[in-house]
This record gives sequence, C-alpha cells and structure tokens, in this order.
Amino acid sequence: MWVFWAGHPVHSEELATPPPQVQVSSSVTSVSTEPHHIDLISVNNEAFQVGEELIFDLNYEFITAGQASLKVENGLQVNGRPTISFVSSAKTSDFFDVFFKVRDYNASQVDEPSLMAVNFHQNLREGDYRVIRNTSFDYPNGIFKFEKLRKGNLTQRSGVIDRPVLDILSSFYFTRVLPLEPGKEYFMDVFSDEDVVYPLKVVVDKKIEKIKVPAGNFHCLQVTPYVVGDAIFKARGGKMSIWLTNDARHMPVLLSSKVFIGSFDAKLVSYKAPNK
Repeated sequence: MWVFWAGHPVHSEELATPPPQVQVSSSVTSVSTEPHHIDLISVNNEAFQVGEELIFDLNYEFITAGQASLKVENGLQVNGRPTISFVSSAKTSDFFDVFFKVRDYNASQVDEPSLMAVNFHQNLREGDYRVIRNTSFDYPNGIFKFEKLRKGNLTQRSGVIDRPVLDILSSFYFTRVLPLEPGKEYFMDVFSDEDVVYPLKVVVDKKIEKIKVPAGNFHCLQVTPYVVGDAIFKARGGKMSIWLTNDARHMPVLLSSKVFIGSFDAKLVSYKAPNK
C-alpha cells in the first residue's frame, strides 16, 4: 500500500529548522554520469517516530476487500549513520482473493536525520502481475544499484546519482514532515526504476475537511500526489486523494482513488502512537 502513493499495479507474494523543500527541475531528469560524495541535510521531524503503527481497511466499491498497515521501525546503521524503516503491507481478504488477489510488501530504509532513501525493497502481487525490486543508494560514493525480478527474468543495473533521493514509500513519509499549507504545492526528488529522478508534486487542497473513519473524526488536509511507479492499485492518471490530519503529525486517515478496476479507498481503523 505505497501503498497509498500509486502509479502502476503492485503485488506482493509471500519492506529545529523547517524541512527544506527538495530542489527539483520542472521535468524528469537523467542521473549524472560523474560519481561524487553527496551530503545529507537533516530535517525537523515532528510527524512520526519509531513505533508508530497504522491499520487501514481496504474497500473496493462497497466491499471490504482487505487490510493494510504502515509501520515505522528501527533500522541498522549505514555508513555510521542511524536509519529507520518504513514498512507497508496490504492483503486482500479470502473472499476478494477469488476475484483479484493482492499481496503487497514495501520496505524503505532511510537515513534518520535526513529521511533520504538508503534501501528500498518491493515484493508485489496484484492479480497476475508480480515483481520484486531492490534499490540501494550509496551517498558517500554517489552510486545506486537496482535489480528487478519479473517473470523469472533478473535485471540488474547500477549508475550515478547526483543528489539525495526518495523512493515511492519514503516520499509519503517525507510529505508528512513538510509544513503543509492549504492551497500550496510541494516538490521532492524521487528515484524511479527507469534510472531517472523525477519531481514528485504534492498539491494541498485549499479547504480543511472533517473526515470520519472507523478510528474517529479528524480535521484534515486533502493532498494529491502525482506519482510515477508502483504502489497498491493503479490510479488513473497517477492521481489519488489522501487526507492527512491538520496537525504536526499529518497522520493519514483516508485514501480515495479511481483505479483501473473501479474505485478504491483505505480508511484508518486504528493507530498506535510511538512509545515516548
């Protein structure tokens, strides 16, 4: 389920300064050809901490189709720096499996001070579509490594990156630490498996809405991400709407999207705050 950030269908079978707005160009850019050390800049994160766990019901049209979760976990040190991991999973119910089976797992390991991606793993299944991807980012040397397993074929590539980047899952969490304001739009650099860095645009709606979900009632900002790549279900035109609480946490409570097989939403059922 980014899950929630969507692009292609995904499938998993059985991962005290305001945060800067990442500098991007107005179009997709190819990565640089000259490797060099990349500095990581710390951001202020008041939105989430290790131990946060969010549980969602997945609804297709008027049917409860399954359940999804988002978790923040401790990670191992990388290049002498602490990391944390974002883990999302989604699973359709036994009943819905008969029509369209989803098993989706994403794990993003990020540098904790900067929240920039270090490793990203996807193991995805949706209907007949299945793929496994692994991407790693070596900032001291300015190099990425990518591999994809699809239909028994293994693709491996490596190349140069010239800036800190996010993956599709960490970009969602990075959005939560931005100083989101109604009517504003934000950009961040996201790495795609086509060896390009593209400017992910996130647009915040002008109004604040009261949203009711099984977990409670929340005053929310509606945000629309314009995504390229995989997450759970394919949004038409790469668009969907996500409602984040209008507070420092920017906790997701509702997702709504038109997908290639109908309409889909995810409603927050329960949430566990990190232990202080």
